[in-house]
Amino acid sequence: MAARNIWHLKWEGQDYTFDPEMLLVGRMRKIKRWFPDIGRYSSFILALSQGDPDAALCALWIVRMEAGEKNVPEPERMPDFSLGDFFHGVEAIGEDDAEADPTEPPAETSETSVSTETPTNSESDISGS
Repeated sequence: MAARNIWHLKWEGQDYTFDPEMLLVGRMRKIKRWFPDIGRYSSFILALSQGDPDAALCALWIVRMEAGEKNVPEPERMPDFSLGDFFHGVEAIGEDDAEADPTEPPAETSETSVSTETPTNSESDISGS
């Protein structure tokens, strides 16, 4: 299973988790009508990862509906809020990468980190022998 990002969000004192698996076709079709630039799955994920305000509003709309809240307003009708207070972290999850830090580069393999070549005379001369 490939890793995917989930977002930890906070709005009006309530913690939410946005998982891309919440992006159902019906929801994405509505988002595409409201905000055509982020109406495709990859565009939405990229926009959300870049802190796009329309994507943030749509993510909030989705997580509130997933939480079973009643009468959740559409994104354009939601009150203004601070994006800095809203985003509380992104986490990479997946079977292969459950322990991986998404900001760390992949570890080197033994093929790239170990040399099987023998030093030449010119290389051993560098140490001063």
